[in-house]
Amino acid sequence: MPLLLYTFCVNFRSGTYLSQNEAKTPELALRAWVDDPDEEMIAALDLRDGVESWGESLKDKLELWNISDVIVPIRGLKNCWSVHFLQEDEGVFVDIIQTDARS
Repeated sequence: MPLLLYTFCVNFRSGTYLSQNEAKTPELALRAWVDDPDEEMIAALDLRDGVESWGESLKDKLELWNISDVIVPIRGLKNCWSVHFLQEDEGVFVDIIQTDARS
């Protein structure tokens, strides 16, 4: 299976932040995005503990749950998923969109 491009739209503290990575599935893209976050996005999020605190609750959730229970297809849309977790006691909403890499 070839690598596909995924775009992450992060909604946090009234801001929207974008990043991308490549993976074979949206689940693998999510795991890679959590494990190796975009440093510019993390800086823009202005987290109290910086990159060290990024996604710790989501990492815990990924370890405890089946990843297919964490990443939810968005009804009525193709190749779009949603994830929600807490960061610094605030909600983080992430939309994952499989993106055409040819453009």
